[in-house]
Amino acid sequence: MGVASPQRCLSGVAGRSHVPMEKAVFEGWLESVSATFLTLSDQQRNQSLDHLISLSGAAQLRHLSNGLETLLKRDFLRLLPLELAFYLLHWLDPETLLTCCLVCKQWNKVNIMLNPDTWKHLIFSSHMS
Repeated sequence: MGVASPQRCLSGVAGRSHVPMEKAVFEGWLESVSATFLTLSDQQRNQSLDHLISLSGAAQLRHLSNGLETLLKRDFLRLLPLELAFYLLHWLDPETLLTCCLVCKQWNKVNIMLNPDTWKHLIFSSHMS
């Protein structure tokens, strides 16, 4: 199945009235567009995305924003084994470590669970400098 013509894809955009494609037709069209998208250069992909964003309404932009937030904002500390998280946090100065406690409940829990000797060492070393 070939990629639908721009006229078919954009039909109804100006007046926002449209007739939805049947599910099977839509899935075939989407597969074809996806395969073509993967063959594009980065610049062409960006241009394609810019164009689609410019055609999108509030509901689509909200959907895109939520999806991007999920993809881009990863809690790296939560993804690490606890021992590695402790090791990384051990290298922070006391002020930064306390700031990390404010990020979220999970970070606060990990910071509190740090070995008490680590906290004593951090506090002691900060007073010595």
